[in-house]
Amino acid sequence: MEKKFTVTRAGRPLGEACLARSGLMTEISYSGGSPDSENVYRLAAVCNGRYVPLGVPAPSGDAGSGRFEIKKSFTKNALREIGFAEPSAFELILTGEEYAPAPMAEPAPEAAAESCRLTGEWSQEPDPERFFADGGEAAFTEKARGALARTDGETIYIAVPISSAAPFPMTPVFCLGEPETIDGEDYLVFKLKNGALAL
Repeated sequence: MEKKFTVTRAGRPLGEACLARSGLMTEISYSGGSPDSENVYRLAAVCNGRYVPLGVPAPSGDAGSGRFEIKKSFTKNALREIGFAEPSAFELILTGEEYAPAPMAEPAPEAAAESCRLTGEWSQEPDPERFFADGGEAAFTEKARGALARTDGETIYIAVPISSAAPFPMTPVFCLGEPETIDGEDYLVFKLKNGALAL
């Protein structure tokens, strides 16, 4: 099985990545340009809302062509260890950069900062009530199926999915949520500190 992806940097297409699976091995390759000659860029897959760096493309053997290439093979266990899952995209990144999806519309500066801050390493959370100091807040948790959670220091964020096909509960606690899009889905995100909902 083989899949091809356009590799971008800040939305600019630069080349092509090829993902090929054969038995227990997965081969990932890139051929294309580099955004500039001043920095060292890494090929990264976007998996579950975060970058998974795969290696540094090197100049091809054809001197002066301006093309860069990389080809690496991984076992299934090696991919699992680095957090590689079904990729949604491939990008060239600099060391330390974190994935933040492009906004659907031009947000206000504050909204853009919030989006980048909240969209990170979310994980499925089947038991969100465990984060509450009192063992759960019924008005919140009875509707929080399919929730996601992430932590930022002592702050815990819980994301509750919003469905356009179902009525949304208009309980007071839901007024504390902030709308957020995570991996293309709509959520209300709640902030908890010391086991209690916070503004």
